[in-house]
Amino acid sequence: GRMFEPCRVHHTGGILKWLKRRAWKARRLSKAQGFKSPFLRHIRTKTLKEKVDFIKLFKHIYPIKMMCKVLHLNRSTVYKIFKHKMSDREIRRLELESKIIEIYNKFDSIYGAPKIRRELIKQGYYASLKRVSVYMRRLELGSIIT
Repeated sequence: GRMFEPCRVHHTGGILKWLKRRAWKARRLSKAQGFKSPFLRHIRTKTLKEKVDFIKLFKHIYPIKMMCKVLHLNRSTVYKIFKHKMSDREIRRLELESKIIEIYNKFDSIYGAPKIRRELIKQGYYASLKRVSVYMRRLELGSIIT
C-alpha cells in the first residue's frame, strides 16, 4: 500500500487518526509476525527538513496549521523555512562544492585536497587547504592513497 493516502482523510482530525491507526496496525503486525514494518519509520521521526518538505508537498491538500500540530512543529518555524533565501555565503559554498566534485570526478577520484586546491586556484577559485578538505569530508570524497 501507499505510505500516505490523502483521499481517505476528509476532516481536520482525520490525518492524525489515520497516522495513529496505521502505526498501531504496523506495530501489531510486527509483533505477531516477527518482522519490521516500513511504516514504523514514522513521519514524526524524520528530520526537520524532511518534515518541512512533507508539509510543502501536502500544503494544498491539508491546512498547514493541522500538519504542524501532527508533526509537532511550530508554524513560525515552517514559515521561516518556507521564506528562507540563500545567503551569499551559502551560494559560494555550493559553488565551491560543485567545483570540487567536478575536479574530483575529472581526475577519476584520485586527487586529494592539496591537488584539488591547486586545480581550483588554476581555475580562479581561492580556497584554503583546510576549507577544501572540510568540504571533501562533508561530501564524503576521499583520495586514493598508494
